[in-house]
Amino acid sequence: MRIAIRLILTVGSAIILFWISLFDPPTTEEPAPWPFKLDGWSIQLYKDVFFKHRVILGSICTIIATVSAVSFTFLDVSKRKILRSLLEQAINENGAGSVEQHRITIFRVSSGAVAFLSHVWNCIIVNRKAHKARNLTWHYLTTLPKIRRSYMMIYARRGKPHEKGTSTKFLVPEHKNEISGIVPQCYFSEQPIEVTLPSIEEDRIKSYRTFDDVPQVEKATLDSYMRDSKCKCFSVLKSIHRLPNYMLAMALFKGDRIWGVVILDSKCSDSELGQLKRRKNYLISLARSIQNVIAN
Repeated sequence: MRIAIRLILTVGSAIILFWISLFDPPTTEEPAPWPFKLDGWSIQLYKDVFFKHRVILGSICTIIATVSAVSFTFLDVSKRKILRSLLEQAINENGAGSVEQHRITIFRVSSGAVAFLSHVWNCIIVNRKAHKARNLTWHYLTTLPKIRRSYMMIYARRGKPHEKGTSTKFLVPEHKNEISGIVPQCYFSEQPIEVTLPSIEEDRIKSYRTFDDVPQVEKATLDSYMRDSKCKCFSVLKSIHRLPNYMLAMALFKGDRIWGVVILDSKCSDSELGQLKRRKNYLISLARSIQNVIAN
């Protein structure tokens, strides 16, 4: 609702200012022709109100739209800072402060347009050389987000790789067959999901160009990893910077509607993994704390 109001104010002020600058300069005594085929009262309203007070109306709309956008940005930045501090506390409590082994990320739904721009900037422009060295250029060119769909994108993160510059996103599934990843699976089911995966070395996987290049003895492990992690494509697996062996995802709600997903992914030893699983209740309480923040 807030986004819709800001959009209406911004578009309204832009239309009025455009009309002023292009058709009705302040020195003009007669209004430009009314462009819409409506009844006489609307033409009179245009002449007596909109045209007569066009400068004041345009200025008011611009001020309101600007204040609304700035206040929303400030509140959003403040909210993200609070969430990042919660995630940092969770890392310290559950992973002895190690951001190398443990990472917690909050995903929320964003529009396809935002996902598209982020993908082009981060995957095709900024990280072009790195992706070319890993034979991932074609993968990113052929996986451009669809503007008309929604995507789960990072809202806050603690751990490496960091939130800045990342291209991680998931298509919001409309049916079960579209699920690709633990995050969209959790979002679709609205239930906690815990997965233990085989340990895989990233550098070794990235040395193979296609799945057919993988030795037969390793294919069973990779098949198991991709099946349990809901990863449908080998090129997607190669694009992951760190392949975790444990993931725990929980849905986040705002009111009675799902808002996003928080996920812990860890790459740790068997002893650390057992300790992490025993502290699962702490992560459940973390999800409740996150929901309290996003509710405001």
